[in-house]
Amino acid sequence: YGLPGVWARSCAPNRFILQAIGSPCAWHRWWLACVDCWSFFPLGNESMRCFIGVPLPATWKEALAALIQCWKPRFYTRLVWTRPATWHVTLRFLGELDSQQVDSVAEGLRGLTFPAFALEAGGGGYFPSARKPRVAWLGFGDGAAELARRAEAVSCMLTPLGFPLEGRSFVPHATLFRVKDTVIRRGDPWRELPLWLMELQWAPAIVDRVVLWRSILDSAGAKHEMLTWVDAT
Repeated sequence: YGLPGVWARSCAPNRFILQAIGSPCAWHRWWLACVDCWSFFPLGNESMRCFIGVPLPATWKEALAALIQCWKPRFYTRLVWTRPATWHVTLRFLGELDSQQVDSVAEGLRGLTFPAFALEAGGGGYFPSARKPRVAWLGFGDGAAELARRAEAVSCMLTPLGFPLEGRSFVPHATLFRVKDTVIRRGDPWRELPLWLMELQWAPAIVDRVVLWRSILDSAGAKHEMLTWVDAT
């Protein structure tokens, strides 16, 4: 019960805190008073974790949900599966941006032009390798080269804005899960999953939009908020 007094002494210039202590609803009014006290201090320019990518169709998201239901119980290694609702192909991860950087990237993205194209899924694998899997991914057949060209166009747009070219080559893929454990269990079906992905039939998708997303991390994984986008011409 000494905590309100500590806050009262630390925020003494605010008269509302002094009134809150000892009132009939002390804790409630104390909390409101602290919020009022905090309002005197600016929070600064909020940063956002952002990336540019391509959304995937609802039919593929439904297939991912079925894949998770089938394969999740077979793995004893701790994995973080991609949320079907947020499934996408990343063209460029940007990291933490301030509001001015977000505005500049959004303006540059809206200046891009590209035709719509068909994308076919097939096969899969692991990054960095099958021997040391940290990320499982779904690969692409037809349309993979177009995805690479979109990623190159995005990188060229970003370079004048202060984003250096990435040191690694772009590999078109859609993430299935990330490995959480530092040591994997060799008895898990690491070899079987890529073979199963090769046999799985995916309906072709049409890529007709590139999106700037904000990624919001929480205990259940990442949630994505669309900030702006450009449609195919």
